[in-house]
Order: sequence, then structure tokens, then C-alpha cells
Amino acid sequence: MSAEQKTAVIREFNLKKGVIVATFSGVMSACFSFGLDAGAPIKALALQHGTSTLWQGLPVLVVLLAGGFTTNFVWCLILNIKNHTGYQYFSSEIRNRHPERARSG
Repeated sequence: MSAEQKTAVIREFNLKKGVIVATFSGVMSACFSFGLDAGAPIKALALQHGTSTLWQGLPVLVVLLAGGFTTNFVWCLILNIKNHTGYQYFSSEIRNRHPERARSG
């Protein structure tokens, strides 16, 4: 890395933010583990209906991951509305929202 790149990386470094993200990630991992354990009745039901023991955890994952999908989907919708970028899913061209900034930059 050049000296300029190193300086830019150091400016972006934020120990406090990193510790907060790491702590949040650890707590959420524990919540996921709790969800897997709480899904024991779903596993038992799957086994009662003839599911192989190898695949007994899949119905639990469907329930757990549906919650994460829903949260991420809603957040993406909010950002698309806020940033007026939803059209990009259907168009190959990017609109220039601020033409005066493009000329001066």
C-alpha cells in the first residue's frame, strides 16, 4: 500500500464501532442458536412425518431464516424508497439525480 492508502485506512479505523459490531454479532449468533434449540418441537414433528434424521433441522431453518429475510427485505425497501433507487431493478440506466453536482465535480 502507498502511504496515502495507509493514511486513508487509518482514518476509517474506529475501535469503538468495531467492538459494538462484534458484540452485536455475538449476541445475534447466540439468538440464532437459541432459535435452533427452541425449534425442537418442529424437529420432532418433522421426524413424526417420516423425515430422515439428517434433514430434521431444515424446517427449523426455514422458520429462522424467514425472519431474517423479512427484516432484510423490509430494510431494502425502505432504502430504495428513501434513495429513489427502486427503478434500478427494472432499468439498465442510472438516472443522474443531481446534474449540477456532476458538472462541478
